[in-house]
Amino acid sequence: MARPASWFREVGAIPLLILAILPTSCDPGRQSGDQADDPATLTLLLDQDETLMRPAMDEEEKFLVFLPMAKQREDGELEGRLARSWERSEDNRIWTYHLRTDVRWHDGVPVTAQDVVFTMKLLSDSAVAYYPPGAVTAAALDDSTVVFEYARETAINPVTTTWWTSFLPRHLLEDLDPDSINSWDFWSQPVGNGPYRYARHLPKTMMELEANPDYYAGPPDIQRVILRFGPLSLLELQAGNVDVVPYVGATESTALLADPDFRVFHSINGLHGRLLVWDNRNPLFQDARVRWALTLALNRREILQAMDLPDFVPIADGPYTGRQLSKGDLPDPIPYDVAEAERLLFEAGWRDEDGDGIRDRAGVPFRFNLVLAEGADGEHMAVMIQEYLSRV
Repeated sequence: MARPASWFREVGAIPLLILAILPTSCDPGRQSGDQADDPATLTLLLDQDETLMRPAMDEEEKFLVFLPMAKQREDGELEGRLARSWERSEDNRIWTYHLRTDVRWHDGVPVTAQDVVFTMKLLSDSAVAYYPPGAVTAAALDDSTVVFEYARETAINPVTTTWWTSFLPRHLLEDLDPDSINSWDFWSQPVGNGPYRYARHLPKTMMELEANPDYYAGPPDIQRVILRFGPLSLLELQAGNVDVVPYVGATESTALLADPDFRVFHSINGLHGRLLVWDNRNPLFQDARVRWALTLALNRREILQAMDLPDFVPIADGPYTGRQLSKGDLPDPIPYDVAEAERLLFEAGWRDEDGDGIRDRAGVPFRFNLVLAEGADGEHMAVMIQEYLSRV
């Protein structure tokens, strides 16, 4: 069943998934259940239950029902949602948001700055601890203006707070006890302000959401979203029981890449990085030419391919920002160049003087230990690194 690839962006609901697989053709034989042959319904398979919108769960599906202040676009820039505009202080500690005045909760009550202040106070409560108590405070200047102030010593990123916090209705929740927040009935029948509103749910089975006709940006094209709960399974997708399976590993998805009935979406931000660090305290690595040579000797793209990671996974030789990553604006990595690696090692005095196949200098062989991350990936990488370095 065809789904617009831009759907996630258009409704501002779900940030890019680590790996989402969608069917791309409508075949009655691949569909079953209530959503059969219904192009206005999207069914997601989630390894959760109907309480997935609790703050402790911190799942991205919450943005189907609740609005963040802004959404982070694919280029890393912020685009307003609940906030129509904002400004921040030079030291990045004080953020002032100007809220839209045409956003209402799904029960018709207008959304105000008091809802935002209530939410931040609730999330900072010691019983909830979504944010460390005292790390960020919120104050309403009027019904449509709210100021966030971050403590000087905090690990909270204001940009992440802007696009990852979902705000809650004060008029429905202010009398509830934060100590029992995880058992509130509200989470299984949420009242939000986003593009979809709660329709029904079956405990531990599914939650149905319907397009919000009162959404400030207009109702989304997909009229119904079904969040189906259960173990993530490509078999469910291939059988046509669901339309989207998120968070599938790259290896698992390989079989579907060549199948025209499915489409695979990748997210760079969702990939875990593999880091190789030379310990400069080791006398072998104190010469920059040696460190450069060892990096030149590694075909890192081939290593990533051997681990079934897609070709767009970036390779970098230094720190970079999330915005650089989103924009694809990373410096060119050190290339794979065996000849240059050998030249630099020779220039640094590391030569095979005794003909045993191992470089040495002043009688000291170039030999070191590699400390691995746990798991098969680390061992696989170590074997490949050893093979590449043996060539120089």
